[in-house]
Amino acid sequence: WSQGAHDGWGGFLSPRRGSPTADELRAQAWHALSARITSLYWFNLSLKSLLRFPDLIQPITEVNREIRLLDELLLRSTALHHQTLPAGDQPDWEICVLGAPEAAIFVVHDVGYEIDEKTNTFRFQKRQGAWNFPRPAWLPSGAELFRVDASGTHDAHGAVGDQVHIQDEVHVVGIYVATASPGLRQALQARLQTLLAREAELGIDPGSNEQDLEKLKEAAK
Repeated sequence: WSQGAHDGWGGFLSPRRGSPTADELRAQAWHALSARITSLYWFNLSLKSLLRFPDLIQPITEVNREIRLLDELLLRSTALHHQTLPAGDQPDWEICVLGAPEAAIFVVHDVGYEIDEKTNTFRFQKRQGAWNFPRPAWLPSGAELFRVDASGTHDAHGAVGDQVHIQDEVHVVGIYVATASPGLRQALQARLQTLLAREAELGIDPGSNEQDLEKLKEAAK
């Protein structure tokens, strides 16, 4: 399970909010996903909890969308590599490789975050980085490389050679796909449109629409 919004957590006289921040939620979820979990469950999610921490509705929605976008690759994958990259004596980045028959997923985690001592939360900044991942033996040099997030696929700065080299600006986590399968990127873009259409069919978007959030508050009374 992964920690989402929950109304019942929190310490006595503690400045720590009873649920993760949006960045902490995303970091925790993708740490689990990049370790090749089979499913991700938002622990004790409820309407009361979401209304207590409405800033987590959109982050949960976006992680869910990323999972559904990549679900076939994730389910068919094997965890191939995990490595912590230090800066001096402190962890700075973590890199992970998941290998599926038609593509490999490369994940970069920012573990060089700061701790806000006033709120006892992790504070992430956008950071530039460059990383070398081991290339799965079946993935050919010159394979197509692109970045993925909840808004779709994006061009990535890097190359697939003896290693997979990626340069990027990362906030919390960076997710990349390399493939030799023609049309995979286009297929993921098409799947994104299907997912967005399904979300629209729900007729409510409290994560980004204040009026819809007010409807939820009324329903909870």
